Amino acid sequence: MRLRKMPTSHSAIQGVIERVIATPNAFSVVESDNAWPSSSTSADAKVHLAVLDSSFNPPTFAHQSISSSIFPRLGEDKVDGYTARLLLYSPKNAAKTPTAKDATPLQRLEMMSLLASSMRSASLRKESIATALIHAPNFSSKASILRSHLLSSLGPVRGKEAEMTFLVGMDTLVRIFDPKYYPTGEMHGILREFFEDSGARVVSARRGTSEADRVFEKDLLGRDDVKGWVGDGKVRVLGDGHDGWEDISSTLVRESVRRGDWASVKKLVGDGVATYIQREKLFNGSD
Repeated sequence: MRLRKMPTSHSAIQGVIERVIATPNAFSVVESDNAWPSSSTSADAKVHLAVLDSSFNPPTFAHQSISSSIFPRLGEDKVDGYTARLLLYSPKNAAKTPTAKDATPLQRLEMMSLLASSMRSASLRKESIATALIHAPNFSSKASILRSHLLSSLGPVRGKEAEMTFLVGMDTLVRIFDPKYYPTGEMHGILREFFEDSGARVVSARRGTSEADRVFEKDLLGRDDVKGWVGDGKVRVLGDGHDGWEDISSTLVRESVRRGDWASVKKLVGDGVATYIQREKLFNGSD
């Protein structure tokens, strides 16, 4: 598949970033395979978009493993596997305020491009991949914006039928079901819009390898405001707790950089991203 590459001009990329930050509900594809969000030229091919929404500060092997993962089926599940991938970054994030020691949005986009390239090299499946920016206050808004993009790109029939799954970490799943990230009293209605109106689902990667981590997951998924969506297959868990990504985090990468432990950095992010971090002199100060 041919690639629509990210602009080489930093000023051009920065212009896109600033426009997205300044414009609520903005969505901009920065780099993509030409076929995206399709992976086939067939007019009636089904689409299942896997969306990894993250801060990519920096992207790690955990990001790559999760974003490249296979859709976790349940029983006699009739949902097709993923056909396209999206690495999605919100430069205006309600949950995280960037500091001067964080990677800039432009640097994160460049590292996301390296991650996407690594995914293409490692994958044997013919799936299209894109990186994009979005400005939305919550997952429901993101799903609505992406659904509109699918309708525009694929047409009214394929766009409506397209499956859409958000790949998240356990910390993000906690935030999705945390009322403090929603206007007072509106969380349940907004989640219905996300799961039902926009037709989205969430797949959460397991965090940690301890028994306490598994107990935390069980308690979260068993909550009254969560278990109904679990039963409907709208919330699923990825992995068995021993997939290798559970204890990898961007925080661990940043700590390794500050210690000057570049061997560990390369094990966590790969040579390409590690070289980029060194060249850009990222994460040398305290968080």
